[in-house]
Amino acid sequence: MAMKILAVLLLAWPLLAAADDVTDAIAEGSKAYKQGQFAEAATQWEYAAQLARQKRGEGLLKLLPSAPAGWTEENAESAAAGAAMFGGATTASKTFSDGKDGQVNANLSTDSPMVMGFAQMASNPMFASQSGNKPITIEGQRGFYQYDADSRSGELTIVAYGKHLIQVSGTAVSEDTLKQFARAFNYGELAKQ
Repeated sequence: MAMKILAVLLLAWPLLAAADDVTDAIAEGSKAYKQGQFAEAATQWEYAAQLARQKRGEGLLKLLPSAPAGWTEENAESAAAGAAMFGGATTASKTFSDGKDGQVNANLSTDSPMVMGFAQMASNPMFASQSGNKPITIEGQRGFYQYDADSRSGELTIVAYGKHLIQVSGTAVSEDTLKQFARAFNYGELAKQ
């Protein structure tokens, strides 16, 4: 008898190991659906979708730049908005400091309807150049940026592969530093997303 129980546990182990909050919520939603509890089913599935977006956000953090020489990473976080808010956007961000006055924020947003608006701006140099923006191409992806040499601050926006919004902003930094951080995103992995 003990051998049969052991055999069942060994066969079931991959399924037990794969269980997590997402799969649990999906299973609870399916159970509620089969019992005709449609509101509960929808709630469980929406919860599962939110958890999945959070896991995606955690994965996006790996695509952001690492701190270059002379800089330290001060903060990293990801967030996922529900479909009702911002169309279900998933974001990841990191903040960097040079140990003096320089600070850079690197942000990545995906799964967001806002990306389409920025994509139109980035693809049209005349539109991108409004409000003092300058067009820019990094790793084959178009965008625009502003830089104020007097305050040594600026912001750079890239639309990567038509679905990811990369934003780099900085204070007390050079224009080249902003571009360096924008180039340091993992574009190869972004292309696969």
